[in-house]
Amino acid sequence: MDPRLHKAAREGKIELLTSIMEGDSPPDRITFCLTPQKNTALHIAVRFVHQTIMKKMIQLQPSLISQPNSKGETPLHMAASAGHFSLTKLLTPTSEEGTSSRELGSAALRTKNMDGSTAIQEALKTGHKKVALHTHLLLLWIRCWLTKSS
Repeated sequence: MDPRLHKAAREGKIELLTSIMEGDSPPDRITFCLTPQKNTALHIAVRFVHQTIMKKMIQLQPSLISQPNSKGETPLHMAASAGHFSLTKLLTPTSEEGTSSRELGSAALRTKNMDGSTAIQEALKTGHKKVALHTHLLLLWIRCWLTKSS
């Protein structure tokens, strides 16, 4: 991973992220820059609880929401396991967001890590009931939405 991108994610430096993305980098650079553990910049921003830069990353590259690392964890797994309710809200779809965001968020909600756990199960394992309830209700809402759409 580009050390500047890692620093931007780790320290929440949105100006640095913007300068990297506006430079000579291809627009999808943020997707392909991975740590040795296959964490994306979004995984790192989640780990260090930088909500503002997370919003920008999702805006620039929504596919980061459902991208797993080497342990099969999406950024949502990490946020749910740590009990970060506000971050799980950012990483999950809502009715106000576009179809692609809902689909990516839905994929992240259903993704199982290497231990076979979804983000909901990770939240429950670590005692974060509010996060588990939020993600579970969203998953039910998505199922209803998908049923009506088909």
